[in-house]
Amino acid sequence: MRNHLVVGLGGTGGRVIRALRKRVYNEHRGHNIPGLALEYLYIDSSEELMNPHDPSWKTLGNSVQLAPGNQMRISGANIREIIDNIRAYPTIQPWIGRSDLWQKVPSDVVTKGAAGQRRRMGRFLFAMKAADFQKKIHALVGDMPRVTQTTPTTFHVVTGLAGGTGSGAVVDVVAQLSAFAQTSGQGEIVLYAVLPDRLPAPGWDAGNYHANGYAALLELNGLMIRKYQPWDLLRSNVRISVGDAFKGAYLITNENEIGHAIDVESELPGVISDFLYEVISESTDAKPPTRTLENFSSGSECVVGTAEPLRSRKFSSFGIKRVAVPEEELNEYLTLQFARQSVLQLYYNNWDDRFGFQEQAPQRNFAAIVTEKDTQKRWLISEAHLAMELPILEQDIDRAKKWQPSVDAEWTSIQSWIAPDCVEHPRETRLDELHKRLEEIFDRGYRGRGVHPFYSESATGRIIIAKRIAEAVERECFEKWSDGTYSARDVSELLAALRAHLEERHKQLEGMRTEIQEAIEAYGEEIKSLRDQWARLGLITFPVKWRGVFQQFSNACRDQYRAMTDAVAVDFAVNLIPQVIDQISAIRNAVNQVTSRFEAGLDKFRKSLDARVREDAANDFRDVLVRYYDPKRVKEVIERLVVNPDVQKEQTGVVRRALLNDQRLGGDASFKRFLDRVAEVDLLDVIERTCMEQARVAHDNLVTDRDRVLGVQLMKRLRDEYGSSDEKLQEFARNIVLPAKTLVRFDPTETQIKPSESGAPEVGGESQSAVLVKRPCPDELKDFVARLDQALTRVDLNVRKPSDNHGRPHELTILSFVGNFPARWIDIVKLLKDRYLRLMNGNGSELSRLELHTEDGALDLPDLYLERGAPKGALSYLYLGLELGIVEETTDPVTGLPLVVARVGQDALPLRLGSDIRAAESDIKAADLLAIRGAIDARIDADFRHVDAKKEIQKKLETRLDVIRNGLKGGDLNPEFVRYRDAMIGCTKILGA
Repeated sequence: MRNHLVVGLGGTGGRVIRALRKRVYNEHRGHNIPGLALEYLYIDSSEELMNPHDPSWKTLGNSVQLAPGNQMRISGANIREIIDNIRAYPTIQPWIGRSDLWQKVPSDVVTKGAAGQRRRMGRFLFAMKAADFQKKIHALVGDMPRVTQTTPTTFHVVTGLAGGTGSGAVVDVVAQLSAFAQTSGQGEIVLYAVLPDRLPAPGWDAGNYHANGYAALLELNGLMIRKYQPWDLLRSNVRISVGDAFKGAYLITNENEIGHAIDVESELPGVISDFLYEVISESTDAKPPTRTLENFSSGSECVVGTAEPLRSRKFSSFGIKRVAVPEEELNEYLTLQFARQSVLQLYYNNWDDRFGFQEQAPQRNFAAIVTEKDTQKRWLISEAHLAMELPILEQDIDRAKKWQPSVDAEWTSIQSWIAPDCVEHPRETRLDELHKRLEEIFDRGYRGRGVHPFYSESATGRIIIAKRIAEAVERECFEKWSDGTYSARDVSELLAALRAHLEERHKQLEGMRTEIQEAIEAYGEEIKSLRDQWARLGLITFPVKWRGVFQQFSNACRDQYRAMTDAVAVDFAVNLIPQVIDQISAIRNAVNQVTSRFEAGLDKFRKSLDARVREDAANDFRDVLVRYYDPKRVKEVIERLVVNPDVQKEQTGVVRRALLNDQRLGGDASFKRFLDRVAEVDLLDVIERTCMEQARVAHDNLVTDRDRVLGVQLMKRLRDEYGSSDEKLQEFARNIVLPAKTLVRFDPTETQIKPSESGAPEVGGESQSAVLVKRPCPDELKDFVARLDQALTRVDLNVRKPSDNHGRPHELTILSFVGNFPARWIDIVKLLKDRYLRLMNGNGSELSRLELHTEDGALDLPDLYLERGAPKGALSYLYLGLELGIVEETTDPVTGLPLVVARVGQDALPLRLGSDIRAAESDIKAADLLAIRGAIDARIDADFRHVDAKKEIQKKLETRLDVIRNGLKGGDLNPEFVRYRDAMIGCTKILGA
């Protein structure tokens, strides 16, 4: 089937989907596998892995997070509110259980809408969203035929069995998918279930951890043998039989056959996803190898001598081992090295021919830069700009064309055209006229408005002026950052130097206020003195000296008004500078936020690089993925690219353009805009994505074939190392085949039970196992590959003929498969049963039964292990048979001894069960009990459906229990009495009374 839907339940399912999405993306640089339709649905009561910004879903700067349509959160419903109005929920009422028991479940579990390791709670949460589940399945599957032109779909359901959400929902997910498959006449379901690990991490076991695993296996086994037909969550009073759509279940532990353990949370999801990737990607083949293995016959273990199924043998497991030149890891390492260089350039811009860009700032004199006249002119912070002698705002530029370049020049110009006019006035008014005219210019005419009005008007827009200055500063800094002249650290230091310079200027200007005021007063005294001198000129001296005195008076008045203008201008500048400083500080704050992101990025890259290309992690044949390469040589090759100035100049420039282009910034080249438009998570993603492309280009253009890091042929490397010696080649084959064992350990005491005892089919009743090998086979290396194939098939008789892995020249994959076995074979299941029975038989067992099983009916499902001693329920059926006349206490006609027989059919001979009921219980054969049970069920259905008939039988059972009590020493205090009482309770359940 070429249509695949992966359904992940709970945290385990989410982590596997995440790993699979990363694998698909890294193999195909997209979310799809060519020729296939692949979709996902992640279901969980927790939103931990559903956050769209969760960085754990990132690979090479790209997020593989699922879209909302591929997620389904099942939380928020309060079970107590539902139970209080249970009649309004007819699809929940039959299985939800007793309300008094739910009152014993801790309130925090009930109210927070999470399963809390309670399987029935997990089922409830899923039930409340079952309709949404069906809608999503229809939507996701409905689009697939457009891609593949085929309709059958394989549903891969992935879950852990230890928790509450996945383990509690798995039965209904399988059932609903089965109903969908049966309705549409297409599709099959394969389950991948992770069993609880023997030693869970601290905090993982909340009480039901191991028991949940066994309860879930009981129910899954019941589904497969069609003994468990769960209530339909969408239709009232309907049960679902999964039928043949449920192909079987892979059971997975964190230990393989040879005892090698892997981490459940960090490693196991990747192992499962690798196997899933192989299964899904090979489905384009005419005869997919793994699918062929899954189609083995798997008849159940039955009641011995009958066809009554007890234990399904549709359980399987797998192992996987990959030997690969780790293309993904090496690509990431090269990308991260380039990304680190880009961030270092953006942050520090300190190149060293030996090491590339360095993680330290170069020494630069920024104080000298901010005091340069050209710099101050460009940044509008010269004394002339701060005093408004030169325009700052755009609106003043046209008007400024009429201004003189300085206050001194302005008043000199004014003097030049006013003084000649005043000369024509009479001697008595000549000085007054000059002073009055200059005063009028100062009050109303200076720059068309007067000094105070001009600066008052400017003062109202002082914040705008400060912003305009800051914009000029930021624009130049941003441009020089964009073109690589400055680093972000440079800009921050430059702005700090500018602030210090402005603060010093502010102090200087405040000091000038006193000097200017003293000058104004001095000019006033000079004017007064010249007035006196003018008045003392006589008839003889006036014609000779008046011009000199007039000129001195004119100059003194000009200088006084110029000083008075300076005083106002300095006041303006003194008040403007703090606002400019605030604006510069805001820019620097934005720059520092940018640099903090770079610091975080460098820290992330440092940790990521340390985790990759490690010598201790390479060529370790104990690992599931054998990273086959030389870390030292890889680092040397990549180092040459890192210190290549042409390569780094090119790639850092591309990164800057990708981050700082107009399209991204919307035409606003500012650090604040950069922060708004390039979120922290996106910043590193853009850098990584861009660097991945640049790194690959640099590698392909500059690295010779001998030194290639990416695009390496594994077979060529293997030939170079092992091709000269058959002995070495055989050792390599052993090293990869033997550790690729399945992820289960079998219990030999269970595997050795004969089919005649377990009820397994005599023909085809054994497990099936195989080892698949997928490897590249380049034409030029066919001879070596043939030798390798021969070595591999010699390691284990189960190794099938190796096949080509279709376009993965860097990888060899070993898949181990074992199938057609019952769950009891797995070693850890015995531990799970022990923990299960502790809860089911201990104090609070009623609550445990509610929490562990998805409905009360599941308590009577066949056990996973062979029964020892009397078959389960035997005593109940014997006593009920006595009351119904099917079982009879009589006398052997030959010996005259007491005899218990059962008559189960008109033509069948009586079944001889034993000398009395106790002996009959201990010696009864499972096949005989099955026959008796069938006869009893038929008799009840025919003659005891009415409640009154059932009550009559119930009274007889109670009377029989009284007789038994009276016959026991100590009566109901005798421990044996409990067994008989439970048997009578069992009779009542069978009767349905």
